[in-house]
Amino acid sequence: MGALPGVGGVSSLPMASLWTRAGLTWRQLGLRLWRQIYEDELLGRCAELAYFFLFSIFPLLLFLTTLVGYLAEANPEVRWGLLPLRGPGCRPAAT
Repeated sequence: MGALPGVGGVSSLPMASLWTRAGLTWRQLGLRLWRQIYEDELLGRCAELAYFFLFSIFPLLLFLTTLVGYLAEANPEVRWGLLPLRGPGCRPAAT
């Protein structure tokens, strides 16, 4: 097995710049990027993701509210720790 060129198997040739844009002009790069976005239906997928995220928030909030209620019922320290978080509009019940 022959030795690889350079020190420790790393080539001694200078690395090509990452910013050469593969030899494309800015216009060619933009057109190529837009064409690829269109072919991959990226904008439609982004809209689907936003739509499903929006409709997943409500069930998550219901689950978290239920979970906090169970935790507060099981541990009085948690219940008293949550009381300051209820907001200024919630006042204790009149006795």
